[in-house]
Amino acid sequence: MWEAAQLPGYQQCARDFTAKNPSITVKIEQTAWDTYWPSLQTRMVAGNAPDVFADHLAKYPTFAANNQLVDIAPLVARDKVSTSGYYKGLAELWTHGGARYGLPKDWDTIALFYNKDALKAAGVSEASLANLTWNPQDGGTFGKLIAQLSVDTKGNRGTSSSFDARNVKRYGFLANYTEGSDPYGQHTWSALAVSTGWTFNNGLWGNTYYYDDARLANTLQWYADLSLKQGFAPPYASVPTTGPESLLSRSTPCCRRSCHH
Repeated sequence: MWEAAQLPGYQQCARDFTAKNPSITVKIEQTAWDTYWPSLQTRMVAGNAPDVFADHLAKYPTFAANNQLVDIAPLVARDKVSTSGYYKGLAELWTHGGARYGLPKDWDTIALFYNKDALKAAGVSEASLANLTWNPQDGGTFGKLIAQLSVDTKGNRGTSSSFDARNVKRYGFLANYTEGSDPYGQHTWSALAVSTGWTFNNGLWGNTYYYDDARLANTLQWYADLSLKQGFAPPYASVPTTGPESLLSRSTPCCRRSCHH
């Protein structure tokens, strides 16, 4: 597995499993994401890969195409493992051509974090956040919220024509700039883009990508302009290498979107 935060939980699962099955021991190996996949592929080729490993939707089609995964559909049927407990559509993502190459262990949820004090000072109720709307043209009510939460050094809010985007005291939005090369926008723009009806490609096993779609271009432009033009998000260069959470600790931004398990 690659997720260090989940390691203690899985180690406890392994201990509980061995307690019920004394003849089977489980050794868990955790490796950082960047080295996880090259190491796993090397071990696949060498024939000493782990019996069970945490896979990823963006990775498993390649393993399956190379005949490096076992079809567990017969085992799921034999042991009567129900997939009805998963969120709709999740379990099916791991199937292809009648074969099943995995079962979900977790999934990403888009979350919105906000500063309650800043929200109150801006005259925005917490209840109103449940009804936010967004579009790539003017940002919808989500865009208005970000503007309302942004404050320049003279106390002008982003909704005022006097707002100075070059001298900002409090940014209304914090974008996660620290994901490195992120062609999927997992922690940033993906949820916004797909809300327009845009899709990445023609399916999990597809071979046509829609990165030239105007809906994606418009989404990316809106996202970038929060910093480049409007001054509602900190510029890329100001985000520390330690991550955007460092800015949150200084109470600079009021609103942040992120992706969590």
